[in-house]
Amino acid sequence: MMNPSVADAGRCALKHDATDGRNGYGLESALTGIHSFMLKHEMILCYRGVAGTAFEAGEILEDERAIEDARRLAARLYDVARLVPRDYAAWRASA
Repeated sequence: MMNPSVADAGRCALKHDATDGRNGYGLESALTGIHSFMLKHEMILCYRGVAGTAFEAGEILEDERAIEDARRLAARLYDVARLVPRDYAAWRASA
């Protein structure tokens, strides 16, 4: 069974018209639903996903795009980690 909160986010994205008036096929509504879901669950979007392809051991090191994306992800995670209080639980309780 799907997590109810994931289903809620899907319904939120689908409750609008199928198109956003700019031939975006509902892209704006879908992104709004995803952002609403992330905000509801206090999620932080740092960077897009990173994927690499390899078939032999060590071959992944030749995937320059994956290596660069991983480097950018690590740098962004570092930046975000500096923004979050060290004692997040105490900070959250005081909010």
